Amino acid sequence: MLKTYTVYANFVKKYAPFRGFTGLTVRGAFGTALREIVCINPEAEKCFLCEHYQRCFYARVFEASSRIKPDARIAKRGGLSEITKLYTVSPLHLRGRNLSFKINVFGEEVISNEPIIVMAILGMAIHGLGRDPILNERRRFVVHRISASLPEANPYDIFTYSDGYIYVKQHTYQRNILEYFIKKAYRIAGDKPSSLILSFITPTRITYEGKTDFSMPMEAIIIHLARKYSLLSEYFNVGEPFTSEEAEALKKLVSVNISLRKSNFKVIKLHRYSIKQSRRQPLGLFVVGDYVYKAKRSFWKHPYSTLIVQLLLLGQYTHVGTFASAGCGEYKIYWHIK
Repeated sequence: MLKTYTVYANFVKKYAPFRGFTGLTVRGAFGTALREIVCINPEAEKCFLCEHYQRCFYARVFEASSRIKPDARIAKRGGLSEITKLYTVSPLHLRGRNLSFKINVFGEEVISNEPIIVMAILGMAIHGLGRDPILNERRRFVVHRISASLPEANPYDIFTYSDGYIYVKQHTYQRNILEYFIKKAYRIAGDKPSSLILSFITPTRITYEGKTDFSMPMEAIIIHLARKYSLLSEYFNVGEPFTSEEAEALKKLVSVNISLRKSNFKVIKLHRYSIKQSRRQPLGLFVVGDYVYKAKRSFWKHPYSTLIVQLLLLGQYTHVGTFASAGCGEYKIYWHIK
């Protein structure tokens, strides 16, 4: 199951411009609001030390580690490692006092608790988005509309300022989140495109084989997406995890058949602004821009080709690389047919 919530709102007054990457601001406000709604033990030093950790909705969505499933086959590492989050957010889209942002959520556990998600979004409005350094107050806003959409489907309103929460029963959920993209993947594979274009619209950084690689080899992207999907599947039942043999086969197929043809990108320095310390905190180098990959015609004859396209389509929601849950690593995919 996979769902996107788009929030349309207005700030209650004119505020100073944001400093730093606003995806981190959205993620922080969303987590704070959700925790205030559902946490029954706010005094716990760390979420995983709380006796309610494995059952807590906030902890499973925001603080989940492999401790939530000790018998998991992947990403155990003694229960200390984080796992792929059940959500991603987008940076703010700002125009005057108007703002909008998106929250993607994965799995029945989150989507079945949609009223809590809506309450958290409304809580974000009350709590505000970061502190205005001039007015010395948090940037509060009013939510006018929240729309929801499934992949490849038209959006519909689930909240309006005048009507409140609007319950809409759905009958088209897919347990395996890759299934949302199978028809489109078959259409693309059937057209045998000569090129695939990934346009990274938010700052992106991928670590591959122990180093940051701004050349963005397609096999690095596929390996990242395959692991994200496998972790979500193993811990949150959204599909079937890839075996190590399957993941290696995907990597090899891509490395042999898909190569970078050209790129047009720029390297940027990303930072967050610390209100407590009143200074910028550097987060390192990231890239935004377009990458064009050449695909051999023989690639489209392989049965895994449609699966690889499904992963790329899913990645538009899960994002890739560092700070993916905070809106980094978001891209759009296009293809060219000769």
